[in-house]
Amino acid sequence: MAGNGNGETENGVGAAPKTMTLAEAKRLMRLANVEALKRRLEMEGEEVIGYTKLLEACEVMGVARNKEEAEAFARVLDDAGVVLLFRDRVYLHTDKVNASRSLIASK
Repeated sequence: MAGNGNGETENGVGAAPKTMTLAEAKRLMRLANVEALKRRLEMEGEEVIGYTKLLEACEVMGVARNKEEAEAFARVLDDAGVVLLFRDRVYLHTDKVNASRSLIASK
């Protein structure tokens, strides 16, 4: 295939990698921090933690810069189904909560 002069082939697939923008780099770092946060929480072996502990972990792991960002991020995790927020508790294994809920509903 012939190139178009700007490092891309005719089908739009780049022959050379493009430069990452600052916004993309920040997003990538945040995603890496989220994965590290999930691993850290899961390694502790607890299925339920306090909401305050989640907020503190978000700040320590660099996912959030302050309490307000940590609270917003906790809501995002809840909305995405990564954790389940209920009152002042955070359920880390949403799959187990959903299985229990299905079992109760079937009775």
